[in-house]
Amino acid sequence: MAARCWRGPGGEIEELIDSEYSSGSGHLTVTAGPDADLPWAIYMRHVPEYLRARQVSVAERVGPNRWRQRVIAQDTTDSQARCDYTPVEGDVCDLDYFTYGEGGITSAADGSVRALYVESRITGELIASCPAGKVSSAAQATPINTDCSWAGETRVRSWLHVVDPSADAFVDARVGGLEFNGSLMDADVKAAEDGSIHLALSLFRAAEGPELFHIQLD
Repeated sequence: MAARCWRGPGGEIEELIDSEYSSGSGHLTVTAGPDADLPWAIYMRHVPEYLRARQVSVAERVGPNRWRQRVIAQDTTDSQARCDYTPVEGDVCDLDYFTYGEGGITSAADGSVRALYVESRITGELIASCPAGKVSSAAQATPINTDCSWAGETRVRSWLHVVDPSADAFVDARVGGLEFNGSLMDADVKAAEDGSIHLALSLFRAAEGPELFHIQLD
């Protein structure tokens, strides 16, 4: 997987994140802002200490080869909450964890920045599913089947968040009225001259299918 890099107006290339921790296609969503030499970027990266989980990160270029990076959301890393272990016969796990995905980023002429991301909560009760006749050792007093996997129904609830990552203590707010049980297919985030933020969203809802939304935020 390639490193995530930014190409400047003069053709210069700067690396934001190396290939070891980059996640997804390697694409960076970049906004030029009022100064093309000082852009903002939003991207996904793996959590270094738990590579199954990911972070939504933003980066602000503050000078040549100098980027100020900040994590704005991170997946649950508790392996018990994620049922991230191999079950044995008789195991039951209460699945309940959060994942996050990038949506987009924009900056206005006054320098204000808004980043959009998706929060999803995944819940359910999983039960160990084990093929008959496969046990760990016939010598054990009570042989245990270890050739098992999790089975069960899961539920997904998702919300959109908009944050201003440029603030020292940024305010993170869910976009009201947009809870959905599907996925974000596409997002276009733009800032108007008056400072308002315009979202053009394509959501896929499990029951209704694709839907388009246009939302203005102050």
